[in-house]
Amino acid sequence: MRNLIYSLIIFNLIIGCTVEKDNITISGTIKGFNSEVLEYSNPVKGSSVIFFKEEIQPDSAGNFKIEIPLEEIAIIRIGFPQSTTVKLIAEPNEEYVVNFNLTQKDSEQAYNIEGDNKKVQDLYNKLEKPVHIQIAARPFLQDSLAPEIEKKINNLKQEELAPFKNLLSEATISEDIYNFIALDRQYYYTSLKGTVAFIKYLQERRQEGSFNKGIKNMWENTFNNNLLTRQDFQRSDWGYALAENYVFFKNYENVDFNEETFQKSIGDGSYNSFLLKSYDKHLPEHIVAFCKAFYFYQELMQQDYKKEFITFFENFKKDYPNNPYSPYLKPLIEDVIVFHEKAGKNFNKEIAFVEDYESKNSLDEILEEFKGKKLFIDVWATWCAPCKEEFKHNDSLKNLLKASNTNILYVSIDDEERSEKWKEMIKFYNLKGSHLRANSELNSDLRKIYDDNEIIYIPWYILVDSKGNIASKHAAKPSKLEALRNEITSLE
Repeated sequence: MRNLIYSLIIFNLIIGCTVEKDNITISGTIKGFNSEVLEYSNPVKGSSVIFFKEEIQPDSAGNFKIEIPLEEIAIIRIGFPQSTTVKLIAEPNEEYVVNFNLTQKDSEQAYNIEGDNKKVQDLYNKLEKPVHIQIAARPFLQDSLAPEIEKKINNLKQEELAPFKNLLSEATISEDIYNFIALDRQYYYTSLKGTVAFIKYLQERRQEGSFNKGIKNMWENTFNNNLLTRQDFQRSDWGYALAENYVFFKNYENVDFNEETFQKSIGDGSYNSFLLKSYDKHLPEHIVAFCKAFYFYQELMQQDYKKEFITFFENFKKDYPNNPYSPYLKPLIEDVIVFHEKAGKNFNKEIAFVEDYESKNSLDEILEEFKGKKLFIDVWATWCAPCKEEFKHNDSLKNLLKASNTNILYVSIDDEERSEKWKEMIKFYNLKGSHLRANSELNSDLRKIYDDNEIIYIPWYILVDSKGNIASKHAAKPSKLEALRNEITSLE
């Protein structure tokens, strides 16, 4: 009998310690589906940031169903990065239906969220969502008075929250959902205020008076709250932006906001190394690993393949052996390793450099070199991530150009100091064809050709006919292969 009682106690303990993870289900249908992979974010530790992403292949009819473990309210991103991405405010144990229409060019018409929570989901997806917080800061940079800046930012915040307050008063959303949204916007607008002050500090170098006492105090007061010490810090999209801004503030505060002294404080090492040490020095311990991982992702996604990040990542794994972020960073680090392996090899025989390219001062001079040939020109730079994304389509592009007897010329607008990186990337991406790096005169000429304002956006593609005339000043990109095929077909 005693053995039976003992067995029952053990059984109850096992049952009591077994906790089923809450799941959410997201399902839907994709109209205009063409074998695209659907991406969605995995809320690691409740985080909503994009780099914890997973992929799923919908079925042949474009139907999909995803199950994600979720223990608390979180933002889930789902969609197609090159076209439409939706943010879902997800609650544990709920089911969501999101349908996509990839034939729609209007991003707001390209998806439809069904269900009782449609109102709040649609409202949330209409909120400001700049690629970077510095973009959101631009409208405030003409203001010189801190109280005016703070008033405008606070008014925007209240305007954004008003519709959600109405939904709360109507009992359309729960208090938990409202509080989650309000906290997310608090992170956003607090980060925005600090970012405006930071940019004002940078402007002081060329516009004296930009970083006045009021702006300085506004920056300091940005952090008079508990946003960086909260345990749920990373649940907002904008937690990292605030943490990064705080590190900038502390680094400049330590040298009394003197730029020359700040540059000396970096020392002999790289700025990346200095900044990572600053995270250890200034940030609350519980957010350091997340912030370092986010910084790694942000830098690695620029595809600059800096070798030092291999060492940074190894140290990161030693310092945080059980961190959940490394699996998402590992593929990006592997790309860095492969990059440096390829950079040490010789050029492919199908890679050539335009003779005496350093002295070419205009596009007309370059076209003389290709007289009588049809030409596809790819204007790019080593620091341009979208340029490098397009290189993924090079195999299809090569087949198209070969079939139409069209040559390819890659024109880099990198500065002289990135000349070595330019050649390394040509090897890494195996960019078969002709190459040159534009000097300052050619760079200026290209800007005039691109736009009357002499502003250039890359990647930029040009089609030239066999007579040396520009047939399409803004040709379709390789990822839009059918559109490019039609343009090439019309070439003489």
